Amino acid sequence: MPELPEVETIKRDLNRYLRSKKIKTVEVKLAKIVKPSPPQFQKLLVDQQIEEVNRRAKLLIFRLSGGFFILTHLKMSGQMIFTDGQKVLAKGGHLIKDGDKDLPNQYTHVIFEFADGSHLLYNDLRQFGWLKIVDQQTLQKELVKYGPEPLEPAFTQKVFAQLLEKNPRPKIKPFLVKQEKIAGIGNIYADEICFYARINPARVIKTLTIKERKDLFLGIKHILEQAIAKRGTSA
Repeated sequence: MPELPEVETIKRDLNRYLRSKKIKTVEVKLAKIVKPSPPQFQKLLVDQQIEEVNRRAKLLIFRLSGGFFILTHLKMSGQMIFTDGQKVLAKGGHLIKDGDKDLPNQYTHVIFEFADGSHLLYNDLRQFGWLKIVDQQTLQKELVKYGPEPLEPAFTQKVFAQLLEKNPRPKIKPFLVKQEKIAGIGNIYADEICFYARINPARVIKTLTIKERKDLFLGIKHILEQAIAKRGTSA
């Protein structure tokens, strides 16, 4: 599943190409992927401009000119692919073997065509991902479900220490992947963080020493920053 580094990578790539692009048409090939229903989904998006692409936890957030947002979760095997009509310029999410060949293909479930002839495709092998159109109020209700962003300056060693103090009973790895505690970390990076800190991921939080808590915090920052620098493991 794409985690914070993979989603951050595709967010940055898409921002490079999608800003100010006007949506000409939207084709929905698999109805369950989108909300609201495909006809309403298409109606709300046609003639909208994409103003910016953001990320919160593992979510992609496309801000539109009309005040709405496309909220996207790639889940297990979702993939975003941007093409100028001839070649792929950006792609990210879960790697699908031959997923970017002969586009659109059997894995393509939503196609955004822009006024300049370029396209953004949503591919998903296992079809667990989704795209929802939401307003500002609904977006905020969704985003507050998540814990702090681990790479934001506000996520300090003190904040992390307080989180651990409030949650003494869980094992370390299950705690790290709980999105309401810390946003964006999944199985891959929880393991890497624990390895960096030389801490058994099955340890209970209350058994950690002060030094181990500091090492775990430093591991979160270091591993996620390094993963983004390398464009993640599945982007």
